[in-house]
Amino acid sequence: MIGGQVYWEAKWTPQFETMLGLAAFYVGNDNDLSAKVQPFYNSGNSRNVDGFLTQNYSPIIGNASATYRLDSFPGYVGKFPIKVSGEYLDNPAAASNNRAYRAGVTLGKSGKKQTWEVSYRYQRLEADAWYDALVDDDNGAFYGVGNPRLFGTGKTSGWFGGTNVKGHQIQGVYSFTDFFNFTFTYYMNDLIVGAPGTSARGDHFMADLNWKF
Repeated sequence: MIGGQVYWEAKWTPQFETMLGLAAFYVGNDNDLSAKVQPFYNSGNSRNVDGFLTQNYSPIIGNASATYRLDSFPGYVGKFPIKVSGEYLDNPAAASNNRAYRAGVTLGKSGKKQTWEVSYRYQRLEADAWYDALVDDDNGAFYGVGNPRLFGTGKTSGWFGGTNVKGHQIQGVYSFTDFFNFTFTYYMNDLIVGAPGTSARGDHFMADLNWKF
């Protein structure tokens, strides 16, 4: 796989800044990748009966954000950032189900002692927008028996991360020190293409204590 990204950042005032970005990626020899022999458990991509990919993956991605900093905010140390961001992806190498987007807002910024952040984002990631093995495996939903997106994988049902997912993510982070923080992440997802007559809803949360050294 090869890829590249370019960013343009601008600080308009001491309180307000923006960012624009553009990226492109290419997965080579993707038709040789089989779900039956690869050591991963994500799902979503189009595959043939032997588990090999039937689409190619060369997405183009655009993203943007705008941040405004308040001088102060209750319960927060220092200037308080409010960030709005969005991202759009198009994979012209796939014939269909090849687009994705996400948008959200972040309040605060963790990393320094007694700082915190809370973020929300909505995401829609179609089945062949991106290679499913490279997608966050915590970002998934439930595949019922008969879901066509499990064709060729050797799997019949279960909770899997990958593509073919849409839904919400809420995350909170609190930094006790510059090196020690607590993170809580909650996913509320559904499948874009689900099995007929089944629920694909998947609620998934994680709590982590992280120490950097």
